[in-house]
Amino acid sequence: MNTIIKPSRYHLLIIAVVMQILILAGEYLNSVYPIWIGEKIELAVRPVDPRSLFRGNYARLDYDIETIGKSFFDPKDFRWQRRGTIVYVALQRQGEIWVPKSVSLKKPEQGIFIRGRLMTQTWKNVSKLKIRYGTEAYFAPPDKARAIENELRKQGRNTDRPGATAEIMVAPNGKAVLTGVKIDGVIM
Repeated sequence: MNTIIKPSRYHLLIIAVVMQILILAGEYLNSVYPIWIGEKIELAVRPVDPRSLFRGNYARLDYDIETIGKSFFDPKDFRWQRRGTIVYVALQRQGEIWVPKSVSLKKPEQGIFIRGRLMTQTWKNVSKLKIRYGTEAYFAPPDKARAIENELRKQGRNTDRPGATAEIMVAPNGKAVLTGVKIDGVIM
């Protein structure tokens, strides 16, 4: 005689709670694994005025590698014209800073590269394309965020001072996480 055990409400509640915990753990692990297994690189940053009541205290960063000339892209491939297209920017070291070497729609087989999304919507009359990497906001306590913002503004006005850089951890699949901001060689 086969008897089917019907799950009680208690069992369904436990399953629902466990599923929520697993989903949250997965999201957390997805956001921190570049820090655990990634390689540290430094990218040049420029000041941007950060104002947001909803996102909290943060310094908004604009990278030199966010704007890339169309010479890096194949004009015959129409996927470059779509906003939101995932691209891979292969990087090469130039002193302490990493700069773009090439851009492709396919993940590179080797080397350091960072994954981003095209933000430019049109191809015509545009000499450069904008790419976002998901590392543009550096969240910090209020005083620290204001200090970083002020220092970045000073860097932007004074070309004699060495530039600011962002420390980024890049995972083998190109996912990047911002871990710190360096101004005049000092981590802020």
